[in-house]
Amino acid sequence: MAADRPARPAMVYLDMNIWVAMSRGSLHGDIRWKEARVGLERAVATGRVVVPLSVAHYLELWHRRDEQSREQVGALMRDISSYATITSPYAVRRKEVRASISRLADSSARRLATEDLIGDGAAHAFNSLTQIFRPLAAGDEFGAAVSVVCDCAGRA
Repeated sequence: MAADRPARPAMVYLDMNIWVAMSRGSLHGDIRWKEARVGLERAVATGRVVVPLSVAHYLELWHRRDEQSREQVGALMRDISSYATITSPYAVRRKEVRASISRLADSSARRLATEDLIGDGAAHAFNSLTQIFRPLAAGDEFGAAVSVVCDCAGRA
């Protein structure tokens, strides 16, 4: 392993307002946002950092009214995250409970680690084992949100 590459990459979670600001700043020539973007892309490419997307990102992107803005932010998210995702909060909670119970039963049991929570793509973010996205109830935009992010970011 290279000396400058950590054994476990740092996780950098960007709130949606940061994704939007970086997209706007990059588009309008703000050197600070361009440098931040390039720095994140390099850190991800070298394995030092993972910048995951979450369920919240998919849903908030879906709710952006302006289609051009939605596409620009989605493309930025694709380029920086490489579709790394953190699993849904419900799945995280289940994993945390299971790990805690395991440690109560066996003090040498492994603790929950970052790599247990990071995966790839919308199916992982939404904790969908079947990779089928359907609204769960009337008015639920779950399926539509996944569709929009995948379409504007260029990946199903």
